Amino acid sequence: MATPKIQNQMNIFLKLKHWQLFCLLAGIPAIFQFVAMGWVVTNSDLMKFLWQLIFNPERWQDIVALIPVKLVAGYYATMVVLFAALILCWFYSLGVKLCKRLPEAIKMNLTGFKVSLFISVACKLFVAVYMYSLLPKILAGGELHATTFAVLIPLQLIATFCAFYCFYFIAKALKTVELQQTVTFNDYALEFFGIWIFPVGIWFIQPKINKLFDGSLNV
Repeated sequence: MATPKIQNQMNIFLKLKHWQLFCLLAGIPAIFQFVAMGWVVTNSDLMKFLWQLIFNPERWQDIVALIPVKLVAGYYATMVVLFAALILCWFYSLGVKLCKRLPEAIKMNLTGFKVSLFISVACKLFVAVYMYSLLPKILAGGELHATTFAVLIPLQLIATFCAFYCFYFIAKALKTVELQQTVTFNDYALEFFGIWIFPVGIWFIQPKINKLFDGSLNV
């Protein structure tokens, strides 16, 4: 799905040290959060209403009136898109490169991995954009129709299923390349849960990736 040029650019994710990858995947969203918090703290009117809200919850609509809804929604959508793009590049590089290092006798469904990865990301992005369009209505106190949940719930379930398949694929491929033999779930359970419990797994999975490729991504 990716051209050789794009694939080579994605390979940078396999060369990064664990702390560099952590800063990239977790640090950037954290910076966005600090920026948003800074904006709230420096907005004296908003802070005043937030304190009043503790003692008078009914005034939440007054706070909503002070919030630039489109700016907040745009910030959220941008963060989701950026994070999804970074995860996509890391996972795609891992899946493709590990699959090339598998023993000749062991085959894994790389196409299924690619399709699952892109479906998962596409569903997440669609939900983010969809919620962006609904946010003004939600903040204004409007009610969501049943059709909204009929769209969002299936997409979330599909995205979750595809994401777990990607976790399974990467974890199994990583352990298979390490041991150069057929593996069972007991062998790669730690890697599976490490990828699932993001970003904890980065600290012990990325060093394994660095060691496996050892500065060479030509294979």
